[in-house]
Amino acid sequence: INPATRAKAGYRRRLLIIDRHSSYINMEFIRAYNRLKILLLILPPYSTYRLYPLNISYFLLLAICYITKINKIMEKSGDIITITKRMFWDAFKPV
Repeated sequence: INPATRAKAGYRRRLLIIDRHSSYINMEFIRAYNRLKILLLILPPYSTYRLYPLNISYFLLLAICYITKINKIMEKSGDIITITKRMFWDAFKPV
């Protein structure tokens, strides 16, 4: 998350939402993210199903816009079979 969001965030804090089910969350992990100015919202285990309505409303719209962009890229390029990381970000950023 840090390399992908640092430039845009500047000196502002960012938010990372994770569930506590993950075994890698410990004090060292929390301190490291705090030094990077990344706030952690650690959800209780098995509670992310409550966020499912976000998938339906916000993330569905994001997915539709992204797929539309990718389809346009593929139409323009003709024989593209794979999407590179650069192509992904070029399509995803404007969405």
